[in-house]
Amino acid sequence: MLIHSVYSHVSPMQFNFKLSQKALILIAVPLIFEVVFIAAMAWLVYSAEQEAQRELMSKEIVSTADNIASLTEEAFISLYAYNKEEDPRALARYHARMSNIKDSLNQLIKMTSNKPAEQELAQKAMKSYEEGEDVGRYVLGIIERHEHIDKVDDQAASQPPLRMRVFKVSRELTSLIHRLARLERDQSGVLSLRTFRDMELPVLVAALTLSIVIAVALALFFNAGTSRRLRVLMDNSNRLARGAPLAKRLDGHDELAELDSVFHTMADVLRQAMMKERAIVENAVDVICTVDEKLYFKSVSPAAREVFGKEPEDLAGLRLASLIVADDIERATEDFEKVRSQPESQFFENRVKRGDQMVDVRWSVNWSAEEKVYYCVVSDITARREVERLKQEFVSMMSHDLRTPLMSIQASLSLLSAGASGELPASAKRNVLDAERNISYIISLINSLIDVERMDSARLQVYLAPTELLPLLEAAVQAVRSLAANKGIALECSKVDPDVEVNADGDRIIQVLINLVSNAIKFSSRDTTIKLIAIFNGDGNVEIQVSDQGRGIPASDIDSVFERFKQVKTSDATKHKGSGLGLAICKSIVEAHGGKIGVRSVEGEGTTFWFTLPLVGDSVETPADQISSIL
Repeated sequence: MLIHSVYSHVSPMQFNFKLSQKALILIAVPLIFEVVFIAAMAWLVYSAEQEAQRELMSKEIVSTADNIASLTEEAFISLYAYNKEEDPRALARYHARMSNIKDSLNQLIKMTSNKPAEQELAQKAMKSYEEGEDVGRYVLGIIERHEHIDKVDDQAASQPPLRMRVFKVSRELTSLIHRLARLERDQSGVLSLRTFRDMELPVLVAALTLSIVIAVALALFFNAGTSRRLRVLMDNSNRLARGAPLAKRLDGHDELAELDSVFHTMADVLRQAMMKERAIVENAVDVICTVDEKLYFKSVSPAAREVFGKEPEDLAGLRLASLIVADDIERATEDFEKVRSQPESQFFENRVKRGDQMVDVRWSVNWSAEEKVYYCVVSDITARREVERLKQEFVSMMSHDLRTPLMSIQASLSLLSAGASGELPASAKRNVLDAERNISYIISLINSLIDVERMDSARLQVYLAPTELLPLLEAAVQAVRSLAANKGIALECSKVDPDVEVNADGDRIIQVLINLVSNAIKFSSRDTTIKLIAIFNGDGNVEIQVSDQGRGIPASDIDSVFERFKQVKTSDATKHKGSGLGLAICKSIVEAHGGKIGVRSVEGEGTTFWFTLPLVGDSVETPADQISSIL
């Protein structure tokens, strides 16, 4: 109760320990107590052993003293027996007992070396023994002279009677030995040893009690500084999961307070992220929704009002099939089933009902196996479909209603310039030729636009077949030879084995080559050379390169040269009458063949456009230096 009352008034701030410090306290305090307890018990055991040794020594001293007393009595009895009967055996016993007494006294002196009182008595006993030994020798001398002790006593009236001297020495020695034995018994450690044994139980009880007190105190200390704070963290975790406000930040500077601070910061960041996410979802033009595995809506964003014509609340729990046009339901169900087996988002299109209207939509769907739901983004593509339809109509109009009349006009102008209607004046002929060139440019632009539209609608067709490579290169060179000659530019082409074939649509590849060589001519200066090279790398492909010595392409524009309507310089469109579609068309044609296209350029030194085509059968490698001059 005392400990509880003390700890109940202690604030965790008063401790302000870090978890590592608390852990150290939890380990160190019991450890220190155990060390002290073990040391105390070891001292008790050691003291008890020492006392037991002292007791054993005391018993040996008493036993030796008793033995000396007994030997003394036997020695003097043997001496009197020898005096009376002169029996040699009695004499032998006397000498043996005297020798034993001396040895025992020496041993007794050693055993009492650290006991001053006993040592003093032992020394006195040794002196008495020596005196008795002298008396014994004197008596033995009398006996050997065959005199009687009583007669000797009568002759030495001035000395104490010999018999009395013998008894006096015997009594003194025996008395000293008995005193020493009594003293040793009085100082024996029997009582002390019992005292040590009696102390063991109280020490054990005290240690157990103190262990319990320390354990309870440490538990309360840990609870005051840690457990309550951990409960706050757990409660905050539950609050965060429920979206409820978090509890007040923990005080202190320990790890739990730091963790709680980080947790609050994380909660604030999550709250802000959720607000941003909610704002994005609520303001998104596309519908963001979740659909369960049975294709029922679970949650729908506000954009559903515009796309589906329904409130998000009305869509929750509604079957998806109820919104899809009847003809598209089966295909839509199959599309959703396919999504489950794909790790990435899948895209598909169908039509949904919006009141009495049909809306074209594009679905981006991802399946969550853990939550058993589809995450969907639905985009209204009706306007885009309408734009595509208008674009197709426009291209169709250009193809039939614009290109055909222009080609007819071009033919008529060609006839006029050729003199079919008579020789034209020089000024008129120049005007006709200018008009013919402009119409050719317009027709070329229309053809490029038609090709681009075909690329967008995936209708760009290539007819792959084994095709000899050399005729393709020669046809392209022949097509632009006059253009190069007019600018004073030389054309060089690789010598290619006539048997080398590529898997290609010959007309389309010639279109690519003409486009690349024409571009090289446009941007090359007079008296320069354009090289058309075929390189065989042994990887089953041939790399065709068109290299010029023109102005080159800035490094910043390299990555965008194949984009539509892209010109390196704005003035190029006017100066060179380019549409910016040629390279984009080349890229699409090459990729339709399964090849790659790219460009390498050093500004001021020239440019090399290259593309690859798959070979048919064994290729014949032609070194790059085997080049023939065409012009």
